[in-house]
Amino acid sequence: MIKALRGWFANDISIDLGCANTLIYVCGQGIVLNEPSIVAIRYTEDNSAYDIVAVGDDAKKMLGRTPENMETVRPFYNGRIVDWPLAEKMLKHFLEKMINAAWIKPRSRIVVCVPGDTSAEERRTIKDTIKSVTRVKEVYLVEAPIAAAMGAGLPIHEATASMLIDIGGSTTDITVMSLNGIVLSTSLKVGSDHFHYSIIDYFKRNYQCLVGEATAEQIKIEMGTAFPLEEVTELSVRGRHMGHGIPVSFVVNSNEIIEALEPVLSLIIHGIHSVLEKTPPELAADISKVGMDLVGGGSLLRNIDLYIKEELGISAKLAKDPLTCVARGAAMILEKSLQKSKKVSVATQEQVENA
Repeated sequence: MIKALRGWFANDISIDLGCANTLIYVCGQGIVLNEPSIVAIRYTEDNSAYDIVAVGDDAKKMLGRTPENMETVRPFYNGRIVDWPLAEKMLKHFLEKMINAAWIKPRSRIVVCVPGDTSAEERRTIKDTIKSVTRVKEVYLVEAPIAAAMGAGLPIHEATASMLIDIGGSTTDITVMSLNGIVLSTSLKVGSDHFHYSIIDYFKRNYQCLVGEATAEQIKIEMGTAFPLEEVTELSVRGRHMGHGIPVSFVVNSNEIIEALEPVLSLIIHGIHSVLEKTPPELAADISKVGMDLVGGGSLLRNIDLYIKEELGISAKLAKDPLTCVARGAAMILEKSLQKSKKVSVATQEQVENA
């Protein structure tokens, strides 16, 4: 009955095509889809073609567990589309789930969040795919930093600086905004996935042990921290010894994980420092006063705000519900009417087609 009733109304939809997760937000309902941006594929015997085995949550369960003829792939990486055929299939899969649930109707309006450096061709391709799958006529694009800032509740329309650090899966976007525009922005090729890689490398160096990405992620979630905890915690880890090749277990503590994460955190600090050096003096003074805001999955690392304060002397605070800021911010743009949203750097159909 609820599904039937939804079919009578056109919903406004926002889509966040993240390197780590894809989120779909329905205005008035909230997040209706949040799944990993991962596709599992199986190759033919001669490796000349492949079939899609799983997408999203089901594909993530296969990380590190696939046989030789299968692979898990992330179509988005470093803020770009690295495998468009797979990205297109993944996007179609998610959109069809929303159509089947009657969230998307031909009269819906859809806004898609894209990185600021996405090419005009990539933008057209994304729009064309969404239109062909959904039959929706109104599809718009918005730059992810602007959407994230709106979702975080930053006063980007005011004559004062707002600084946003978006630590995504494979990139960290650092943006300074004022008066509804981007003053400075840079994208680092490092994100929360690199926390996992650093943990894996640390265990290789110090324990001569191999662990998978899923295990490294779980360790980060359970005991990862950017700044020392009041009480050191320990965790038993299982992996495969690099020498004799048999399964082993060993105990690590939270201070070791700090050491493992330090190389990645240092790169993020260096990136923030570089942007601050180029920020106009008046805006830099604003940032020094009000601090910076953190969004994205990587911002959930314990005590990362304290780490930034310690390293740069500027306060940092975690936005409310940082994982969904981009999707919610884009939805806010729709709710305030896309026809007037040039003020917040929305790329309309005409702007994209003429790019």
